[in-house]
Formats: sequence, C-alpha cells, structure tokens
Amino acid sequence: MPSQRVPKSIAKKKEVLVEIDCYADGVPSRAFSHFVVKMGWKISAAQIRYWYKTALVWDSMSAHISKAIKARCAAKKIEMVVVPGGCTPYLQAGDIGIYKSFKDHMAPF
Repeated sequence: MPSQRVPKSIAKKKEVLVEIDCYADGVPSRAFSHFVVKMGWKISAAQIRYWYKTALVWDSMSAHISKAIKARCAAKKIEMVVVPGGCTPYLQAGDIGIYKSFKDHMAPF
C-alpha cells in the first residue's frame, strides 16, 4: 500500500519539529505517532529522514572552520555550528550538566 506524500511546507515541518521538541526524550517515533494517529498522516521512513538534519557543534579553532572542513561538511549535508570564542565559561555548565550522561554512556564505545 503506497503512502501519501506529506506536504513539505514550512508550516508542516515546524509542526513536526514542535511535536518532537515536546517529547524531548530522543524518541521521535512518539512525535510521529501523533501525526499518524491524531492527524491521519501516512508517513514513510524516507519522508522522516528528509526532516532530520545533522549538526556538528564545535569551538572556533581555526582548523575547525577551514574551507576544506566546511566543504566536506557541506558535501555530507552536515550543518556547522561554531561557538564563538570567549563563550566557554557560559556554555561549559551546560556541557557538564546536560551532556555528561550521554558522554558516560558513549565512553565504552
């Protein structure tokens, strides 16, 4: 049974992202179930992949923001987010408090 194409308007994408943010537990399937059950959308896995973006967040070290790195990230469709210099004292608390559990989980790998 072929699935219907979901309109990919900005309003629809924002609605999906808001729903994902509401759950904020890293399980987007719950958010998408909202659209399938409540809204009656038929969403294929290929359509879901189009809505996701990959972002790489790092400091403003010159090697990180070189033209070669920017070109490779653009080729792989990775958004680059550069934290401005001098912001480390303000962002480090979030790094320790928010990402520590993730880093601890990933350390064995």
